[in-house]
Amino acid sequence: MTKPSCSASMSARLIKLLCVCNPGTYNFDPAEMHGNDLQLSECEVYRVEGFGSLMEKPWRTLDWRLEKKKSLMDEISRWTPSVSSVQKARVLLVGAVGAGKSSFFNSVSSVFKGHVSCRANTGIAGTSLTTQFRVYTIKAGSKFLPITLCDSMGLEEGLNSGLDIDDFNNILKGHIQDRYQFNPSMPLQSESPYFCKTPYFEGKDPHCGVCDGRLQDKTAV
Repeated sequence: MTKPSCSASMSARLIKLLCVCNPGTYNFDPAEMHGNDLQLSECEVYRVEGFGSLMEKPWRTLDWRLEKKKSLMDEISRWTPSVSSVQKARVLLVGAVGAGKSSFFNSVSSVFKGHVSCRANTGIAGTSLTTQFRVYTIKAGSKFLPITLCDSMGLEEGLNSGLDIDDFNNILKGHIQDRYQFNPSMPLQSESPYFCKTPYFEGKDPHCGVCDGRLQDKTAV
């Protein structure tokens, strides 16, 4: 996968590139794709090669209509927890290095912002680029969503690498606070200022988790 860098002045050529990279098979409505406005603040173009017939057909069918997108956004914005004492649902993102945890948050945030947002650090590396426990709220218009996404360090195989299993348990129990700096060699200690002793009353324990299952051995506790 290659990612050419660009500036706003190149936006017209980059959008044209989307059409000519596969001549004769790609049609689009300029008004629907970019609103006939080429003064873009940010534009990225990706080209994936070497997959043969793997990507000839979509692996699932999605409804890309604008009405469907608005319906889903409204449904998420209006959702309320079934437990009256819980104001927001906290969702913990867990998975292997490079699984896309931080990218998932950026994607959700971008949808509700209406433009590309990169609050969480992302990229390609051999080790986790997320080194802190982050608690992200997402704003939809003038209000915040009733869902909070918690980003964690990537899981890695081997000792002293990636998210420590004790830190994983501390997150689930609500003991770890926002911006805690992970240390793969030393999990959070109870005397640390980042250790929350009363997570239930402060609402700091995650209510559910989204886990990439490729490293089952490390999360089998």
